[in-house]
Amino acid sequence: MPGLLSKSCDIMIWVKKHGEVLAACDESILDEIFEEGELCMQVKKSFYAEELVDESGFRELLRESDNINIIGKEAVRIAVEEGLVKATKSIEAVPYAIIIKI
Repeated sequence: MPGLLSKSCDIMIWVKKHGEVLAACDESILDEIFEEGELCMQVKKSFYAEELVDESGFRELLRESDNINIIGKEAVRIAVEEGLVKATKSIEAVPYAIIIKI
């Protein structure tokens, strides 16, 4: 995976490839649990965290991936800026999105 750590970058995103699926979350919400009504979302290390990448590395991974599962304000913001997400859902004010490129 691309995306070496950049010590000068404030935004860091955890990423993990599951075959064709890219899972990504903001560094700050790893291992958090979000609940709202009947919806519960766990940001598990086992699913989201394999490599910590900077913003440019994350943008590159987004461009290369066809199936993407993301959660977190920064990760979703970057996907929106890349034109991959037009509308998002949120749980406890934390945005998330599932992207499937056809």
